[in-house]
Amino acid sequence: MSHKEGFIVLYYSKKTKKLYETVEELETAEKAYDEEHAEAEKKVAEKKDRAKAIEDAYKHAQEVRKAAAEMIKEADKKYYDLRNAFIKDYGSFPMSYSEKVDDAEDAAISALSRVLSGWLW
Repeated sequence: MSHKEGFIVLYYSKKTKKLYETVEELETAEKAYDEEHAEAEKKVAEKKDRAKAIEDAYKHAQEVRKAAAEMIKEADKKYYDLRNAFIKDYGSFPMSYSEKVDDAEDAAISALSRVLSGWLW
């Protein structure tokens, strides 16, 4: 403790909220405090940046899905318009598939399309 003319002098740190007997002790404690908090702030900022990257990737994926769905819709419309015009002009459109369908969903859609194309058109 510092004594000046009968008084005890203590130094208070607003950062650490503690009293110190010397300026050197205060500065050392504040430096350690700053280092600890800088690392914590860095981790918070990194977490925030990574969370934003995930949100941005999700938004991008949604946009791609929407664009892909629109492209599929347009391609299907063109296909059905051309096929229906052909059927209207020539009575039928025989179709064979040369590619093996591995995906069960694609197989079901293909089968349903064959059934419906004969029934609806």
